Amino acid sequence: MPEITHGPADDPAGEDALEPYCTTCGIRASIFTDHGGRWLHYTGKPEDRAVHPYDPGHAPVIGWRPTPGIAVVAW
Repeated sequence: MPEITHGPADDPAGEDALEPYCTTCGIRASIFTDHGGRWLHYTGKPEDRAVHPYDPGHAPVIGWRPTPGIAVVAW
């Protein structure tokens, strides 16, 4: 039997299904190249390309979580 390999598309819960967020406050975070390549909190929807840096008064502490709206099926 041939060996089967799995790529990112075969694993909906893989790294591509995770988003960065601030573990301090839970707000989404991203790297903004037009702000010096720093991690910043943001508001808005990435899928609409309408995101804006947001300052909650602290630097983001980055963690990774499942992206909302992506279904994950556990076997």
